[in-house]
Amino acid sequence: MSKKVTFFYLVEGPCEAKIINALKNKYINSGRIKTFNFLTKKMSKAFIREISQEVNIVIVFDGDVLKRTHSTINLKIFDNNIEILKTSNYIKEIILVSQCENLEDEIVYSSSFSHFSEIFGKGSLKEHKHEFCRCKNILNILENNGFEIQKFWSRENIKSSKKEKLKILKKDK
Repeated sequence: MSKKVTFFYLVEGPCEAKIINALKNKYINSGRIKTFNFLTKKMSKAFIREISQEVNIVIVFDGDVLKRTHSTINLKIFDNNIEILKTSNYIKEIILVSQCENLEDEIVYSSSFSHFSEIFGKGSLKEHKHEFCRCKNILNILENNGFEIQKFWSRENIKSSKKEKLKILKKDK
């Protein structure tokens, strides 16, 4: 009998962690979540020692990071981090989820909101992100506003020089 493969989500920030938590079990496979900006932080080999069972690594990152001034540096860090992950015998698959621009853009694209600020009313983006992370029923809010999982994280980031195959994880029925 084969061991059950678990999922480990590496996400850019707290808003991505919040949306993964909200989507788990209903739309995507459950798993551990760690906030780690894969494009700007160098991964230590000690991270590999945290993995003690077969796991699929899901890396969620903003596509707009690649357009910023240091995109070449970001890609080198990204590639080095991928190479570190590949050294683990426990990692079954590495799944890249490039948000077309950022999480806010993905939410707007996959729902009836015309702007991210509509979710909680007026205020700065920072205030909206804070409210988003504090919200206890974000999935209900999204679903009540036309959220379509098929659209979420479905677009390829054509601005990215990495032509990786992007996958969205659907829970087996």
